[in-house]
Amino acid sequence: MTWDAFISYSHSADRRTALALQSGLQRFLRPWYRPVGLRIFRDETGLQVDPRLWGSIVDRLENSRFFILLASPDAAQSPWVNREVSHWLKNRKIDQLLPVVTGGDWVWDEAAGDFDWDQSSAVPPSLKGAFDQEPLYLDLRWASESGELDLGNPKFLDAIANIAAPLHGKPKDELIGEDVRLKRRARRLGMGAIVTLASLTVISLVLAWVANDKRIQAVAQRLAVQSGQFAAQPDLGFLLAGQAFRLLPNPETAGALYTSLHTVPELVRLNRSHGSAVQSLAIIPEHDLIVSGDFDGKVLGTSRQSGAIVLSHEHPSRAAVVCLRPDVVHEPKNRS
Repeated sequence: MTWDAFISYSHSADRRTALALQSGLQRFLRPWYRPVGLRIFRDETGLQVDPRLWGSIVDRLENSRFFILLASPDAAQSPWVNREVSHWLKNRKIDQLLPVVTGGDWVWDEAAGDFDWDQSSAVPPSLKGAFDQEPLYLDLRWASESGELDLGNPKFLDAIANIAAPLHGKPKDELIGEDVRLKRRARRLGMGAIVTLASLTVISLVLAWVANDKRIQAVAQRLAVQSGQFAAQPDLGFLLAGQAFRLLPNPETAGALYTSLHTVPELVRLNRSHGSAVQSLAIIPEHDLIVSGDFDGKVLGTSRQSGAIVLSHEHPSRAAVVCLRPDVVHEPKNRS
């Protein structure tokens, strides 16, 4: 598994700050259809019980793109932090180490071309001689006294954007603007989905009460047509097409659903993996999974975040139907 960043910190001094940074980086620039944005490793959440603790940490270090060091006097004295820093410096580039000062002093001696070791209480000894010029660092010493370490705090949002910029490979200002656009889109989609689903629920109840096939057909056809009118909101178009197909499964509503499926980026990537048209689909956010079946009998399970295929099964004698339980994904047997 690949991680975008590894957080090294002192548990006694910076556990709260490390947790807030991990959460903030994962939620920053996160589209609604992804469970997390960046993959951030923090030992309390990313490790299972393992007698080979250092071996597990080395595995995460070697599979991380960046190293985030929370520098403080406690971290500078921590054998674990120094060991993690030393391993990173031996195996990776120094410009992939991102210093975040959370306490103490971080002082550079220009004449010596190194830290002023008499005054730098926050710098781990393992960084001695590591930099050939003064490194840029994020000053987060204010965080220990802040009551709000979340993206709703503009100061913390700015700090998260500073750290996220090299991880995303984009300027900080561009990232903040993009995050604002994503949040506005999510709010619009959320309100639109609530109104739409509420309307669909009312329509469904009325149709069930009246039990009029012609009205059901008319509503399903109208929803199928409307699903193609949301080019700027493909997610909402997909919801409308899905409801149309639920009300009246026929070639017209199936076609609308298939067309709308091709407008959602995550589903476009999935559809390309099938040999024929997708006939059933299930999205499981808690398992980062999309499961789909096509008319050739192929069932695929793909990661929503990476697009990697994690489940594949083929049964060429019949079309594949996806059935779900919270803990099981399987293809049902033929019914007699």
